[in-house]
Amino acid sequence: MSTKPPDSSRAVALAPYLPIALLCAILVFAVAVRWHYFDPGLARTPDERTYARQAGIVLTQGAAGFHSLGQELANDPDVALVPSPLRAGYIVLLTVFMRCTGDTSIVAGGRLSFLCDLGFLLLVALAGYRLLSPVVAVVATLFLSVFAFDLTVYRRSWQESYISLLAIATIWLAASIARTHSYRLLKLAGFALLGLAALSTKENSGITFLLCAAGLTFYFIQQRDSSGAVWTAYSAGFAWLAYLVVMSALFGGLSGFLHLEDLTLHTAVNPYIQQYDSGPVWMFPAALFRTSPFLFLAVVAGCIVAVRQTWRAGTLAKAGLPQGLGVLVAVILFLEIFTQHYAFRFAAPVYGPICWLAGIGVEALLPVLHEWLAPLGRVTAWTVLGFTLAVAALRDFDFARRNFLLPEIEDLALRPVLGVPPLPLPAPPAAGGSSR
Repeated sequence: MSTKPPDSSRAVALAPYLPIALLCAILVFAVAVRWHYFDPGLARTPDERTYARQAGIVLTQGAAGFHSLGQELANDPDVALVPSPLRAGYIVLLTVFMRCTGDTSIVAGGRLSFLCDLGFLLLVALAGYRLLSPVVAVVATLFLSVFAFDLTVYRRSWQESYISLLAIATIWLAASIARTHSYRLLKLAGFALLGLAALSTKENSGITFLLCAAGLTFYFIQQRDSSGAVWTAYSAGFAWLAYLVVMSALFGGLSGFLHLEDLTLHTAVNPYIQQYDSGPVWMFPAALFRTSPFLFLAVVAGCIVAVRQTWRAGTLAKAGLPQGLGVLVAVILFLEIFTQHYAFRFAAPVYGPICWLAGIGVEALLPVLHEWLAPLGRVTAWTVLGFTLAVAALRDFDFARRNFLLPEIEDLALRPVLGVPPLPLPAPPAAGGSSR
């Protein structure tokens, strides 16, 4: 006869459903927060007005609208100082959304971002649960629900929420391709389509896809799965070729497209970037820490876990998803440091991976923390740990509410995030002075 009390066996039976219940509660909270703070009357930025105008032209003229936008850029390269029409993937998506909803106003992009952000949150929860662990999924979803950067971009007619969604979908699909042989070719076809969408949306989105493709190919090589490596390379190559073909068709041939790309890359630095996105390199991690101290430290712990797993595995092929997430986050953030263009909107592809790494770090620390709190009893120990996470998340939400969810916050440049004044613009050269 069992000596276990009935309540104990019932608790054991219900334990697997607790993370699911927590995830559902967090998602409801996240949706409620975003619904409450979504403001159609928000003052819109120049970028948002440009996207609405570009989508309106394509909606009216069809594919020929891209040709006219390309001509506009060729005639006036300063147009590249605002979002380039070469980001056709997002413009097409916004045009389709306008056509389906009948809303052609500037707010349409904001509503599209809202929907993309909800999908992004859902994928972080589901993919975290399936690929990593229930604990990682709960922690990642909790801190993403109050992540100040995500709470800033979801209200705007920018493409960052869409980029975040694309990045998580690409990572999940790449992990699924690596883990099982079933439907591999079909999944690789979907991987190529995601790549086409990413490459045509923004540079950081395309880099994220190429990193995932390179990581997946390297994984198959390490596993001596030549078929998987070749088909992954074919998939990435097809995405890149399709991107060139589509962009060439939209912008007057390959030479025309490359000319517009060259104009975009060699445009003078925007004065806004000089004032707000610049500063000593130490300001970049300091701004991340100011936004969410707990998340920052948890991500550091998650990166340590990834390095430790790689060291213990003895081979990169067995290091696992944490190592891949760490590499992706490091590369995207390093690109900002390398270019000295510290805009946290550029980090949109790694909003989800950052929160996953934080979940991995918290999960690694939980056994130690639970052992320290063991004298208090099992229930009390878990209550204290849960309360600590809730307080940290509420601190982040309060910080975002007071500093980011404001009408005057119109970007995620380094200096406003860190709370320091902008740099003065360089003085123009004196008339008739030396040009040396």
